[in-house]
Amino acid sequence: MSSPGRGASPRSASPRGGKDASPRAGASPRGGRGQDDSARSPGRSPGRSPGRGSRSPGSGSGGDDSARSPSGRSPRSKRRKEEELLRKARKGIRCPQCRCCRPLCPCMFCCQPDAMLTRDELVQQMRNASQQRTVNMAMVDDQLSNDRDMQMAHKRKWRRRWSLCCCCWWILLLVGSTLGTVYFAIGSWSLLCSGKYCGFSARMHLGSTFTPSKKIIIAAGTNTLVNFADVWEGSKDGKTWNVLTTAAPFGPRHGHALLCDSRNGALFVLGGDLGGVGAQASRPVNDVWRSADGKAWSVVTSRAAWSQRKFFGSVIDENGHIFVSGGLTGYGTGGLNDVWKSEDGGNSWSALTLAAPWTARFSFAFTRLPGGTRPGRLYVLGGDDGRKLHDVWMSDDGGRMWELMSFTHTREKRYSVVEERASWIPRTTLAAIADKDGLLTLTGGLTDMPGIYRLSSEVWQLAAPPSTDLAWYDRKSQDDRLNTAVTPLQWELATAPPWTGREGHSMFSDDESTPHIVGGQDATGMKNDVWKMAMSVDVNNLKGLYTRGTALLNPPKDAG
Repeated sequence: MSSPGRGASPRSASPRGGKDASPRAGASPRGGRGQDDSARSPGRSPGRSPGRGSRSPGSGSGGDDSARSPSGRSPRSKRRKEEELLRKARKGIRCPQCRCCRPLCPCMFCCQPDAMLTRDELVQQMRNASQQRTVNMAMVDDQLSNDRDMQMAHKRKWRRRWSLCCCCWWILLLVGSTLGTVYFAIGSWSLLCSGKYCGFSARMHLGSTFTPSKKIIIAAGTNTLVNFADVWEGSKDGKTWNVLTTAAPFGPRHGHALLCDSRNGALFVLGGDLGGVGAQASRPVNDVWRSADGKAWSVVTSRAAWSQRKFFGSVIDENGHIFVSGGLTGYGTGGLNDVWKSEDGGNSWSALTLAAPWTARFSFAFTRLPGGTRPGRLYVLGGDDGRKLHDVWMSDDGGRMWELMSFTHTREKRYSVVEERASWIPRTTLAAIADKDGLLTLTGGLTDMPGIYRLSSEVWQLAAPPSTDLAWYDRKSQDDRLNTAVTPLQWELATAPPWTGREGHSMFSDDESTPHIVGGQDATGMKNDVWKMAMSVDVNNLKGLYTRGTALLNPPKDAG
């Protein structure tokens, strides 16, 4: 017979708390194991099916049932759910930041700040997300407070970025404007004096030269109303000016030549027109005057061998030999094409040629190379023979024989052609000077271009001719014509100068062979300035840039 503990039927209940008693009636035969498991694991999940048994009220986790919500969720899980819904609601209405613009302008918060919901909007968003009518208002208030704090912190951050951005932009603007000002203030020419700082009055068709005592000499000229007979002396830097005489004995004139003998500093005034202004008739002369100091003048000859003329060319070499060529007689519009030379200071003259191959002309540029590979070469450039010209003639024998020069012209930066003309457009009343190295510089002039381009401000330069004195190892043939065969020279346009386009100005070079221009007439009238071809950082370069820019933006009515 089996023991009572083992042979008892499941339906026969033993006293409660017995070892083998079943937990409740109707339990499965595995109820005993379930009782033991329940006792060993009181924290088992409450979500079990009734067949597996539910937790007793006194079990380990069954005490929380009284705090559960009617929906079966704990307050903690409900709060987490509401916070998640709130984050989704705020994320849907947050205004996007322009992150791509931050590196360039980190102030986009001012244009598109963070959007912030009102209380009603936030409540409605939470109701729509949870699909319930009840909302935890304490959570709403906390979230609104956090949003306000976050928005203020965000604003402060972006304001700091905006301040830093403004500082950086202002620094860049300041540095850029400074560099731009310095860049445009750098010019290839420097202004020595202008206006009241130059002693002489504004004029054109004047004479200018530089003496061995390092003084600038200005003599005579016209303002189209009257002729001048004064002589001025200025320092090399153009800062101080003294009048040597207000009424020189050679009389008021324009279109003359002023030369200086480099050996002794003697000054010469040749030819010109004693009238030709206002209502006065033109009265060209062919006299020669000399002065040792610019104050006292004496006539060398009142009637030189060459005919009366104005707007002619004249130079003096290192030996004191004076050359005169071309010019206008004052009668009609025709010019002259003769060349004369004096070896005794202008007292006697000999004709080198009475009919040079270049056309009779006036208001041209006439200069001589003082050094370089062709010292003594004479040039005739441009001028007017009834039409404006841009041919260049040279003479290597002192003015007897002349040759028309050919130059290389680059077309479209791709190929070159050789033509018997210069690269600059035809012009008259221009000026040119050569330095000790043989570099030829040409400036200004009156052209046939319309409007503001009629008066040129161009500066053209021609390099010294190549040398024909070749060493034996540079010779490629026994025929010197092949050894010395070179490509024709090419005119180069220099950097645009700060001075305005002009005509009737004068040029000279100082003891350093630096070109200078003096006076002339531009679109606004007569000028009394002195410019030196030397690099400078000067506000006058900005003024010249402004003047040219204004002229380009506001062309005259006849420009078209």
